[in-house]
Amino acid sequence: MKILKTALVAAITSLMATGSVLAATDLKINTWDGYITPELSDKFTALMKEKHGIDVAVKIHNVASQDEARPALLSGKADIVTSPQNIPKDGRHRLIKDRLLLEIDPAKIENFAKIMPALQKPDYMVKKGKLYGIPLIRGPFAIMYNTSLMDKPDSWNVLWDPKYKGKISIPGDVYDALIYSVALSEGVSREDIFDISKIDTPKIRAKLKTLAENADNYWSGVATAGDAMGLAMAPSWGFAVPELRNRGENWKMAYVKEGVTGYVDNLFVGGHVAEDPEKLTAAYEWLNFSLSDEYQTHIVRYLAATPVTTSVKDVLTPEEISDLYLDDPDHFKKNIILWQPVNKRVSDGMKAMWRSASASVVEKKLAAAEVRRNAMK
Repeated sequence: MKILKTALVAAITSLMATGSVLAATDLKINTWDGYITPELSDKFTALMKEKHGIDVAVKIHNVASQDEARPALLSGKADIVTSPQNIPKDGRHRLIKDRLLLEIDPAKIENFAKIMPALQKPDYMVKKGKLYGIPLIRGPFAIMYNTSLMDKPDSWNVLWDPKYKGKISIPGDVYDALIYSVALSEGVSREDIFDISKIDTPKIRAKLKTLAENADNYWSGVATAGDAMGLAMAPSWGFAVPELRNRGENWKMAYVKEGVTGYVDNLFVGGHVAEDPEKLTAAYEWLNFSLSDEYQTHIVRYLAATPVTTSVKDVLTPEEISDLYLDDPDHFKKNIILWQPVNKRVSDGMKAMWRSASASVVEKKLAAAEVRRNAMK
């Protein structure tokens, strides 16, 4: 018996030395800045411990580009990635085609029924009847504007009004959304803005160059309060609106008459997660947690974005419901042009357009954004 006890103690000591006892299960999530707060992460880890007896460490990586999803899944550096609707079937990313994603079983997600019907099984996440993700958040790429400096804009062309020269922040990396907006300002139809032959024209190139040169700074990833504060406008997702209001500036979002493009960001689980039962349990619980009223309220109040569930309306204020048009179930479909997958020729063409437009000022504008962000810390 003594020998057995000695062997058992030695085995436990060895396991503890290698970190195998009580080691937390890492859940690595690639997401956009602001999508996950420390408070949400802490609540999830507590939920996992209480419900499943599993210690989970949520490892968050805030991405700078949607191009990070594929390499992160291939390398195993991410267990869950956050990507817009144009990515999973895009010929350059091939997340579904190359079997990088876990097939999702809705029966394992208690809150799945809360998802608005149009987003439960959209075409961009389904192949041969199999589902590969769930929606998290949606919204427009529209004009975020400072109400103390200007009236609500009704056209993209306000970006070229001389009185706003030097008073605008624009994206330095999300150039595709910016180019679509410039094309819309020139009367290109909603269907044609994804056709490089229709948007790569001398006039659109000239307008893009003027905008690139007249901007105060270029934001990266998402526009922050630091990028926009004190300025008049920022074509963006609008995530900075709550923080700008907290800092004393009243900003709002404007849907303009030519139309605005937009996104549905989704959660996709890497196929490799199926090999680890605890990680798989944690991944499914994270998907469920993201659809909870608490998380979806965070999307509204922290990011000023639109939720993807129907039940969250019950905990929102009448003003919040009105600002996000949640009483009109068709508003999003009627007013937002969802980005479409594009091939390499189109992608390379837009990249060339942006490089040509910004070449002479890009370093200066990115540096200006960095100075602004540091000043706000």
